Amino acid sequence: MDLGVDWDAGAPLPHLVSNGSKAVLICYASVEDPQWDGSYATVVSPADTSPATLIEFTFEGCYSTRFGGPNDEVLHGHPLDGRGLEAYRPHLVHNSPWISEEERINSVHANHRGGWHQRLNHYFFVFHDEVFEALAESVSVRRVRATIAEALARAAHEIVVE
Repeated sequence: MDLGVDWDAGAPLPHLVSNGSKAVLICYASVEDPQWDGSYATVVSPADTSPATLIEFTFEGCYSTRFGGPNDEVLHGHPLDGRGLEAYRPHLVHNSPWISEEERINSVHANHRGGWHQRLNHYFFVFHDEVFEALAESVSVRRVRATIAEALARAAHEIVVE
């Protein structure tokens, strides 16, 4: 899945703000350093007070999210391994077992409406230390220049007022 952006492979430090229908995922963007000679690493922290280039992913019609392990070192143990799963990339899972499971659970409701695979997408983002998954209708992306704290505050505000 190509969303037109790349996140930092070493320390993207993803953060999530969500409610029952919208999720915003924020992380450090990959920024080329023309002076980098491979002899040092730039250390970043979510507490940094200098603005940085961040990526903000907004998931609309978000039914559910999962955020945490596995990390990139054990990704080969994930059930999606061998099916196009790559580290440090966003993915769209086709014929998602997670969508099927959620629809099956909800099918006991008297007003259940089928067709979840037509309405929802299973997004799977692989970061350095964790993965993020969302069942949502759509995702949009934009680059922002801010601190993590500023971007999180703005995302929280947007979720509350909408």
